[in-house]
Amino acid sequence: MTLVAMLRKETLLLLRSQRAVVLLYVYLTALALVVLWSWPTSNVLTMAAIASQRLIYVIGVGQVLMLLAIMPGLTANAIVHERETGCLELLQASRIRPSVILLGKWLGSAAYGGILLVCSLPLVALCHVLGTLDWRLVGAIYLHLILTALWAGMTGLGISALARSAYGALMGSYATVIAATALTVAPSFLLAGFSPALLRSFSPLGSMVT
Repeated sequence: MTLVAMLRKETLLLLRSQRAVVLLYVYLTALALVVLWSWPTSNVLTMAAIASQRLIYVIGVGQVLMLLAIMPGLTANAIVHERETGCLELLQASRIRPSVILLGKWLGSAAYGGILLVCSLPLVALCHVLGTLDWRLVGAIYLHLILTALWAGMTGLGISALARSAYGALMGSYATVIAATALTVAPSFLLAGFSPALLRSFSPLGSMVT
């Protein structure tokens, strides 16, 4: 089985699940509520560009938080579930290379993350109503979101390969994501200087709000 075939199998398996539909609706509903809550009430036109940029950042932060909550859960059971059901031995006995299995499962979850980001674009387009929309800023934020989705999915997959149970893989994935996101930001609140700022940049959330 080639990488394309493995990727197609994992993506279709995920998209056909009820969980994928529910997560999509929850993602868009939560993002819409964030936009409504952050929408400026002032009608001063001179503040339109500032309000537009602020709203883009708020949408970006909201998507980072939701991706960090969704992506590890999609990949945390990817390997350990195959091991528990006895399918991992069958895959290892086949001609499929381990790298193809891992890439297929990782990129399959990343494809779903890409669908979430594409579906959020109409909400970002609402910022154009407020005034000038900085498309370079939008592109930089979405590049950051893509990297965040890939990193969170890879973290869940790595923990899944090491864990012995589905529950342990899920808890380990979220613990790792929370630690990498929060602990790298904490020193910047306590200390000043280059080192805390550099450490903060390793956090998906910290690098977004910096």
